[in-house]
Amino acid sequence: MSFSYLDYALRQPRHEVSESGLSVEAERAAGREPNPVTAGLLDLSREGFQLQTGTPLDVGEAVAITVPLERPGLGLRLTGTVRWQEPDGEAAGEARWRCGCLIATPLDWETLGELFLAGVLVRHEA
Repeated sequence: MSFSYLDYALRQPRHEVSESGLSVEAERAAGREPNPVTAGLLDLSREGFQLQTGTPLDVGEAVAITVPLERPGLGLRLTGTVRWQEPDGEAAGEARWRCGCLIATPLDWETLGELFLAGVLVRHEA
């Protein structure tokens, strides 16, 4: 089997959330139930984020989350589209799902830096 660099797609690095599964509300489009869905934010990149939910989401569905920041009243609102989903075992007898979402407009470097400074994202030493 041969490999062609023309088939290679560069992926942005994913950054882990400092708390395991930072709790966020995933707002779904009108008419989708349940809405909103409580989710854990697992990682974030400039172009996407990964959630863990107790409710399966539909591939292609639009979702919006707000990443809470320490200062009251501040938060980062991200809108994305579910690109993939897979089962993630069970917790407390309930099925769990992981899904990856593509952000509509990539985050700028300053915003990503602010998330590190606010302690939302962690940097791992190599």
